[in-house]
Amino acid sequence: MLVKWIRCTVTDPRGFERGQRKWAGLLGEPGFRGQGGGWS
Repeated sequence: MLVKWIRCTVTDPRGFERGQRKWAGLLGEPGFRGQGGGWS
């Protein structure tokens, strides 16, 4: 299992959210279990 933790500073929250939604395309890939995230 691979777990990746990323922290970043966002200056364009709407643009960042649009970019994050593109990761949804991975759901059909073999071995991909999911992605979680959030804002603070």
